[in-house]
Amino acid sequence: MKRIFIILAMALAVISACQQKNGHDVTIVVTNPTDRDIAGVIEGVPLKAVLDSLGVKEGTSIKLTNEMGKLVPTQIFNNGNEDLLLFETNTLANGESSYFVSVRKASDPVLTVPSAVFIKHYPQRKDDLCWENESSIWRAYGPELQATNERAFGYDIWCKNTKEMLCDERMLTALRGWAIRDSLHALGEHHLADSIGHAGSFHEDHGKGMDCYAVGPTLGGGTAALLNDEGGIVFPWAWKTHKILANGPLLGAIRLDYDTTFVAGDTVIEHRTIITQKGSRFNIINVEYEGATRAHDIAVGIAFHGDEDSVRLDKGNKYIAYSDPTDQPGRDPGRVLIGAYVPTLTRTALEQGHLLGIAKYKPGETFTYYMGSGWSKGDCASLSVMANELKRLANEKPQTVRIVVK
Repeated sequence: MKRIFIILAMALAVISACQQKNGHDVTIVVTNPTDRDIAGVIEGVPLKAVLDSLGVKEGTSIKLTNEMGKLVPTQIFNNGNEDLLLFETNTLANGESSYFVSVRKASDPVLTVPSAVFIKHYPQRKDDLCWENESSIWRAYGPELQATNERAFGYDIWCKNTKEMLCDERMLTALRGWAIRDSLHALGEHHLADSIGHAGSFHEDHGKGMDCYAVGPTLGGGTAALLNDEGGIVFPWAWKTHKILANGPLLGAIRLDYDTTFVAGDTVIEHRTIITQKGSRFNIINVEYEGATRAHDIAVGIAFHGDEDSVRLDKGNKYIAYSDPTDQPGRDPGRVLIGAYVPTLTRTALEQGHLLGIAKYKPGETFTYYMGSGWSKGDCASLSVMANELKRLANEKPQTVRIVVK
């Protein structure tokens, strides 16, 4: 799960041989140093190194197969420095797996796979920006919502109990229902209008999950924020601009840029990149503050809605986790499980209405953390499940990836 950040940091591949060998396959060898099997982990290598090793030019169509000769899903992703060839790996404990790259022929079959991630901007829903992986859907609020003065700062969470991509269906169903509801209200058909609105609402579970998480004027489900000199949270509001950098099938990425913020004598502009991927519950979030001239405390926060027995603050393993009672506790909607792993965490706290994982932000650096969620009626049965996944994330050893020309 941590592997994709290593990819983005470009400390990912040992090019053991990259001389040109026209017509020869290139082998990518993945080594798993852990004592457990690893399945469905997204790895990546520099695309140029692969093409150079094949002895072909940029733009050449290639294919990737596994040791059984089956096609493997791939994705080209630019990390800001170069194009990466992403692929899904399965490697036995303390073992190796090999993948073979070759030039695609016109007669070769084309592998079509459903996307395991989804990202979309909904200007018709007050600029909501939603992203989704196999575990959850998240929502970041946009400038149109801020223009209404509604105070909603952090990430919203929509629960689901299937790996299907549901965000678009859920949002568009609600939008259509609201339009019909408003038309019926205008005609005086208030009872029918309310029934239609209820039937299409994403706040209701129609069999595959719902939005039962409350954000409001909080950091919601794992948003980061600077702290002022008194330790108070300086809440970010809505994003100002956005750019979808990648949208599946294996990985999705978004860049969010924020308006000017004044904090502890600094005037800063926040830049945030969110990466979500197949096979991982956790998003990788990279945060930078343009204009920072001094170090600041920074906190990853999860809104606290009561029940201290449902809180985990683990300084040793550098994570915070919470079992949220939802905004509908009387209707048995289950629990929303939320967790964040902060590699540079120095302390934790339960204060200001939040679980906080606190670290230090230094000018010019990128602050990176991992945030994820699940549903007790879906793929995350309890707080213990979430806590164990966070511990594993904190102690995980990355796989080794190397390119070999054969």
